[in-house]
Amino acid sequence: MLWQHGVPDAEHRPAGEAGHAGQPFFLAVGFVRPHVPFVAPRKYFAPYLPYEKLALPEKVAGDWDDIPKAGINYKTSVNMKMDVRRQKKAIGGYYACVSFMDAQVGKVLDAVTQAGLFSEKAIIPSEASPQTRDQGPKTRNRQS
Repeated sequence: MLWQHGVPDAEHRPAGEAGHAGQPFFLAVGFVRPHVPFVAPRKYFAPYLPYEKLALPEKVAGDWDDIPKAGINYKTSVNMKMDVRRQKKAIGGYYACVSFMDAQVGKVLDAVTQAGLFSEKAIIPSEASPQTRDQGPKTRNRQS
């Protein structure tokens, strides 16, 4: 079953759906967030309001020097001429999406636990491995 817009709550999950107890089990889960556009339910934005109170990450001179030009083919705060207000709003949106994804990962872990599939299982977060992570070191606030 494919779910969109987050992981369903227990009451929306078919009973006995897993049915894998005692059998080898693999579950690959991917989330599109926190990529732009920064979309998440309103409640995940509230902790980061007002955006003016957010601190911008330190910008490190020359931080992009080790990334090939082809890896910097997206819009940045510099080439988009984002003022501080817009940068803080973007950071708030990013944080809201990270919080939303954290809640979705929690729902997946709860479902796996409730289905009795959690014991002796390995969970490998994508950011834990250079082979599977998405953005990794590019998530810092680089200046180009």
